[in-house]
Amino acid sequence: MKRISSILLITIIISGCSKNDTIPTNANLSPINPIEIILREYNLSNKFHNTNNISIREFSDSLISFGGKLKDSPKIGLVIFNSKTKSKLIELIPFEDTKVTLEKPYITVILNYIYCSKLLQNSNTTVINVTGYENMFSLDGVSYYIFIKDHKIIKSTDMTYGCDGIIIGWKQNFIINNCDGVYQFNSSDEVITRINYNRFNNKIEHMSQDEILNDFEGIWVYGYSIKRIDLREENPIWTSYIDTSKLNQPQIDSIKFIEKTENQFTYEYSYTEYSGTKGKIKVKVDIDTGEIKYP
Repeated sequence: MKRISSILLITIIISGCSKNDTIPTNANLSPINPIEIILREYNLSNKFHNTNNISIREFSDSLISFGGKLKDSPKIGLVIFNSKTKSKLIELIPFEDTKVTLEKPYITVILNYIYCSKLLQNSNTTVINVTGYENMFSLDGVSYYIFIKDHKIIKSTDMTYGCDGIIIGWKQNFIINNCDGVYQFNSSDEVITRINYNRFNNKIEHMSQDEILNDFEGIWVYGYSIKRIDLREENPIWTSYIDTSKLNQPQIDSIKFIEKTENQFTYEYSYTEYSGTKGKIKVKVDIDTGEIKYP
């Protein structure tokens, strides 16, 4: 097993409470644990051994995960819900063996705490990045990427110590940091190709699925430049620039993807000039040649 160090971040959101509200109490007028309030919403009050040792994490705008040691069991479990409908999507036990031996330092620990740091649903496959620890304050543990399909674990991929988790959806595939490099995987956890992630850094995380052209190529908008990129290559296929020569030092406020046709993308730039004047530029980009037109 590998060792991984990580900063534990537990995000718990209680809605509908202001600073003047009181915490609900039970029949004996003792305060109710705020975590217990959330667990009741998802019918998980009797799921975990200790409510003070549960990790809760929200993803996107509709997914939430709960992890912790199970009640009346030595194992730790993970449950994922749709936070809008409160419907359970996935329930699994990521670590069958809770007694693990770490390489650095060479020690044996009992996993009692689990944290899900990354989660992405793509088609009928879900990929998560989970780490098991001895307790919530520990920095030593084991971490995996886990591919899930039809509520079953397809495959688990071990992560190396000090490796930052990356999971990006690229059409039906996934871009994942496998610690010795960043790779594109299919939905069965099979490597398609190694990609040149350092070139694009986290910019491709903000590309919409509409901007992805095929398994390897996409249109990447960065500032006033527009590029057609190939994930496998160091240099873009072409690069074009928005003409701002008639504007006074414009600062970009937002870039909006408007529409696409077979060979043309339309974007709308909102900007503020040095004088404070605001405006918009609409551009049409030929995705084959990079030619830019201003309708």
